[in-house]
Amino acid sequence: MKRYQAALLPSSIILVIALLLGCLGEAMAGFDPSPFKPAINRLGAVENQLVAVKGRVIKTMDEAPGSEGPSSKLKASLNRLDAIDKKLAKVDDKVTSVIEEVMGFDPTPFETLDDVILAIASVDRAAVAILEEIDARLGFEPTPFLPEFEDRLRDVRATAQTVSSNAQGYTAQLTCSQGATDGVFGTYTRAGCIECQPGDELTFVGHRLLTAREAMGALPQTGFMYLWNDAGTWFALDFADSYNTCVRVYDEGRARIAGVVQSGNGPQVGRAFGFHLEDQPGPAYFNDRTTTVRFTSAYGSEDARQYMHYWCETGELPGAELTGYAVWPGIVIDGSFVICNSPSDGD
Repeated sequence: MKRYQAALLPSSIILVIALLLGCLGEAMAGFDPSPFKPAINRLGAVENQLVAVKGRVIKTMDEAPGSEGPSSKLKASLNRLDAIDKKLAKVDDKVTSVIEEVMGFDPTPFETLDDVILAIASVDRAAVAILEEIDARLGFEPTPFLPEFEDRLRDVRATAQTVSSNAQGYTAQLTCSQGATDGVFGTYTRAGCIECQPGDELTFVGHRLLTAREAMGALPQTGFMYLWNDAGTWFALDFADSYNTCVRVYDEGRARIAGVVQSGNGPQVGRAFGFHLEDQPGPAYFNDRTTTVRFTSAYGSEDARQYMHYWCETGELPGAELTGYAVWPGIVIDGSFVICNSPSDGD
């Protein structure tokens, strides 16, 4: 199965991120090191352990016994899978202990949880890499394994999925604890399908880098969204421009964001698009859903801009479909997003 998490960012996006990180570094110069450094180091060690576990899983699957082999070989393989499963359970316990430690801190403006969140995301990606390797072997009927071996391998998969799911839950918990307004945050890859499973042929694969906060009271709408594909086509939305964009978290795990594209190098520039995001229960991998809406194929359409704002608020169109209106369902195949629904605004 093809993996997409190593996709490269367009050079223009790298430049923007570099500038932002440079400014952050200057702003924090002279302050003490983050109190979360030990936690970050421990999470890095957990990630390394998961990488090692992936290697053991691959080796065990490569050496899986066949029906003609001696029973002792099957027993040895099952013992190895049991040991891997126990190791994954211990990894999950370690991540939990780190999060409990971190949540005991009260971050200041110069002690944010961003580095911890990135470290947890790396743990999640390492766990998902194990899922991908197992799914690539189980994606055939019949599978190449003996029933006893397959059952034990599925136990390992379930534990790896628990690690991923818990990591994403901790990411949501820490991310949403840092802001008083609704928002959507994440780095993820989506594919143009809804009911597809790991191993299926994927189409319309695109990558997203997203941070968006809804306006509330005196707090303005903020954030950005970068979208790109492996061919190098990209476009961006600036949510500080509330005339041409919108952010609406309307329920737990549900959000609509949209905008008239002002920058990019593809055919999207000048058109209005909406993105409906659904954070489903469980891990994001082949579970969380995204829907892309193109309000019209026309460029510079004022009607499309007004449709966009109405849709963002209600989820519906204010009138008949405009020329070229289209909807593309999708599913998250790598990474994840977090939808924060603050109790402050009452929705």
